[in-house]
Amino acid sequence: MPAAALTGVYGLNERWSVAGEVLASAEQQRVQASVRYTDPAFNTGFSVRYDSRLRAPVVLTGDATYTRAEWRVGVNAAVVPTDLGASLLRGQVSMLRPRFVTTLGLQAAPGAGEYGVSLNGTGRLSDRLSLGGEGSLRTDGTGTLGWRLGVSLNWTPWEKVSVLAGAFTASTVGSGPQTVLATQVSYQPSPAHTFSSLITTQTGQTPAASLRYDYNRNVLASVSAATTGDFSVAGAATAAWVAGRAYLTQDQFGHGVLVRTGVPGLPLVINGQSVVADARGDALLMLSVAARTVNLTPDFERIPFTVSVVEDNREVALAPHGIVTVDWTSNFIQNMWVRLLRPDGTPVRYGRIDLPGGPTTDDEGWSLVPRQATPVTVQVQPDEDGGLPCRATLRAGQETSRCEPLP
Repeated sequence: MPAAALTGVYGLNERWSVAGEVLASAEQQRVQASVRYTDPAFNTGFSVRYDSRLRAPVVLTGDATYTRAEWRVGVNAAVVPTDLGASLLRGQVSMLRPRFVTTLGLQAAPGAGEYGVSLNGTGRLSDRLSLGGEGSLRTDGTGTLGWRLGVSLNWTPWEKVSVLAGAFTASTVGSGPQTVLATQVSYQPSPAHTFSSLITTQTGQTPAASLRYDYNRNVLASVSAATTGDFSVAGAATAAWVAGRAYLTQDQFGHGVLVRTGVPGLPLVINGQSVVADARGDALLMLSVAARTVNLTPDFERIPFTVSVVEDNREVALAPHGIVTVDWTSNFIQNMWVRLLRPDGTPVRYGRIDLPGGPTTDDEGWSLVPRQATPVTVQVQPDEDGGLPCRATLRAGQETSRCEPLP
């Protein structure tokens, strides 16, 4: 279903901000507006939100997050002044360790008589194998109990191939137990492209299989087909206007970071997510409201050999709202391969080039030198016995340069 949305956030100061969103589709039109107060010192926030889609459109919300060592505690509440029975309270306690993560969640809607509790965890058994488990209980207003239990195994036999197998049993409110078994095999040749196949079996139903392709960069797109006859094509694109320029970005309502590298197509890892700089060398990533800091790292597994890195990591504090711009252009040095030949076609062997860093040629005359925006003339001093100094002009995009003898 085609849809379009326009979202804007404006920070009045470090604590107060206003936001608005207009959504239009063939089936509905929606308007949202909010005023939010944030206290970064205590990781708390309060807001008044209007949502035209809701029966009671005005909602008061509050959230607080407490982090200490490996523990993280979060609480958020939504109160509807004109219908207190529709209010909702959620809490979450997480323990984060290098090889193990577990989370306890609580949810309560007292006005509707609905309560729930959940516990899930993931543990890394090895660098290629991890095990996960989950369990939850939920009651409705009549006191009927629903539950869910599940276990999953994630195996990475090769670098770009992963296998996920899971079994889940659930009894929803008012129905009997249902069991689902699923196995998914994924191939990811690059962070932006994923091919996957899925086989599922469910109680009382015929086994089904599907194939899927996902494109995930600044634009999201997917194509899937299943043995049930279902076929789907989906996509989403979001444009953001930041610092006088337009960017395509993920559809995440919150604050974010704009990293300027100066290197087109440079791969980065931002808060654990793979991001690729655009043709201008800029990378924009929108983050959730709960994020307080962002970690920037070059993706050393995919960074071109011709790019040198000065600083391999940077931690940046996010603003309560809006975009933080990080000028990281001085952190990346673009190089280029050149081959120096004498007028007779023989290589200039082991020659020291008069450039910053003192690059030298190998036995075939090749050298990795800083990329030059404009042609530059350099002097080369061979280190081999009897080698005479010469002069060459280096140009970007030209691998071979002739080194003429000095007069």
